[in-house]
Amino acid sequence: MARKTLVGILTLTLCVVFLMIPVTAEVVSDVVNIPDPNLRAAVHKTLNQPSTASITVEDMLYLTELEATEGDIFDLAGLHAPNLVKLNLSGNRISDVTPLANLTDLTLLGLNHNAIVDVSPLTTLTQLGYLGLGNNTIFDISPLTALTELVVLELRDNPLDAAAVDVHIPAIAANGTEVHHGPTDLTLVSCP
Repeated sequence: MARKTLVGILTLTLCVVFLMIPVTAEVVSDVVNIPDPNLRAAVHKTLNQPSTASITVEDMLYLTELEATEGDIFDLAGLHAPNLVKLNLSGNRISDVTPLANLTDLTLLGLNHNAIVDVSPLTTLTQLGYLGLGNNTIFDISPLTALTELVVLELRDNPLDAAAVDVHIPAIAANGTEVHHGPTDLTLVSCP
């Protein structure tokens, strides 16, 4: 009788152990990897988490606004926040904005004073009302003509090519967008 009880307890213990293994593996897979330590710190701060806490997919659902200016951020990988509507990353060292392409609920995006050249990943952000791209190294703004909901587009102090100034800025302004470009506060607004 004692032997049957012992076998039963061992069997039950093994079942419990084996049932716990997949649960543990699932929890680990929900951790979001944000390689840039300064971006990770900004996310922790916004979520009111200690810097040693794991950031999970569920945590990122609560991220609706993120202000991480002048934080020496260079890598945006891992910024998977589907409910993010306001993001200000001005004054960093960002050159690749590809990770932002899936943040399609953004209405405000500040990327002034970075090292951005290619703005084509931003064409999916069709809900943007404000886009700050001043003081970068942008030549070609043709992809931005797809952003028809823009109210304000900041392009000051970029080495814009002739097509940007002669063709694309007037086309963007024709949608009713206030476009700021050049070293002065020149604004083009379309007339009805």
